[in-house]
Amino acid sequence: MRGFAGATLVAILAVCAMVGLGCCLVVIPARTTRFLNEAFVVVPMVGGRHHWLKRAIATAFGATLIVYGLYFGDHVLMGGRILWGHVSTST
Repeated sequence: MRGFAGATLVAILAVCAMVGLGCCLVVIPARTTRFLNEAFVVVPMVGGRHHWLKRAIATAFGATLIVYGLYFGDHVLMGGRILWGHVSTST
């Protein structure tokens, strides 16, 4: 049972990371993309000649991360409820 609790904890931490990064991309896309570019060289920085297009893409990606994080979290918790009910009734 402890392994299941640990796996659920890791999944919840992943959900928090996805939702947190998504919120940062929605609220402050320029600083977030600059940080991601400097730290991981993953995404281009928002700025330059066509900054509105990059900002819109970063904001849309952030909103998608928030929605998917909540979707994933709901499924993790739903699976936990199903497995907890099965384990507690099968003695």
